[in-house]
Amino acid sequence: MSTQFGDSDPPGVINTTNANSSAATDPSKPKYERLSAEPTEREAQAGGITEKGVGLQNEMAGAATTSSDGTTLDAATSTPDGDRELYEPFENGYHFPPKYSTKDSLQHGAVAFWKYFTTPLGFFVVIYALNVVAWGGMLFLLLCGAAPAMCYPSCEDIDSPRRKWIEWDSQILNALFCSQAWD
Repeated sequence: MSTQFGDSDPPGVINTTNANSSAATDPSKPKYERLSAEPTEREAQAGGITEKGVGLQNEMAGAATTSSDGTTLDAATSTPDGDRELYEPFENGYHFPPKYSTKDSLQHGAVAFWKYFTTPLGFFVVIYALNVVAWGGMLFLLLCGAAPAMCYPSCEDIDSPRRKWIEWDSQILNALFCSQAWD
């Protein structure tokens, strides 16, 4: 039955199993092909179909465009010469997002973290994570012997403050990890 379907070539379907179709084996052929010759709404706004097929016009690589957040993008100045083809639109309409500076990236991250932290779940997740890091770090330092003043009368004495804090840290970390088992 699959050979009959492969030979039928129904309209609107890309046949990649046919022996005549070399798109799967030839890397120079596009991975996606357009099923309709009519431009999409986005292509119509950007200038229509180019001679290569679909997508935004290749001529806009030198023109400044505006991203969804209002940032001005200029492909001629923001991309290295060797990577220019990576930033041109693909035939399926996808294009890479713009690269932001470190300052802008940190600002976006801080705003996103604050929006998450101000939700009830975000608040509890952050407090939980800080507890795991703090108690785990303290346990690590105690096990490494980083607090020799707590070795009174000796580090291995059962009543030494070091051994008591190791036990308390272990109990608290156990409670933190077991609290995640509630379903």
